[in-house]
Amino acid sequence: MRRAALLALAALAAACSEPAQKTAQTPTAEAGPALTGREAVYEAARGGPEAFVRALYASHAVAETPPAAGQDPVYSRMLNAMIGEDSRQRRTLSVDPICQCPPGSTDVALQSITIADEQPATARAQVAFSQGGETRAQTLSLIKEGPLWRVDDIQPEGGRPVSETLMGSID
Repeated sequence: MRRAALLALAALAAACSEPAQKTAQTPTAEAGPALTGREAVYEAARGGPEAFVRALYASHAVAETPPAAGQDPVYSRMLNAMIGEDSRQRRTLSVDPICQCPPGSTDVALQSITIADEQPATARAQVAFSQGGETRAQTLSLIKEGPLWRVDDIQPEGGRPVSETLMGSID
């Protein structure tokens, strides 16, 4: 009798726990809103270089206050240091280097992107974009610092790399 009661109790416990297991497997949380602006860039920086660059140019469609000069997480440590020092000394860099436009411009649209020389921690992105109705091209040198892709340098078509321009102005 005792054995039968234990078996019945075990069968009852198994029957009660089965629906709980099924419920746990069914996702109950709904997906949150899609990220935009800088939040989307920071998330894309964890992926590949192309996703990072696409999010970087798409972020210019959202009006946001950019981080202080030299503290922008989309740039590498070295480029951030140069931008910060330039900001303290001369202010050679008067435009947003990503779009070659005034900070806060929202009329930037990526037209094409080609990733070249991709390695585990470096890549080059050749981009064409429009800003204010004008088409521009430039090459972004990308570096992976920790788990995140960052812009290490920018060379506008027919121009000097941003790092060279900044180094030439820093005393």
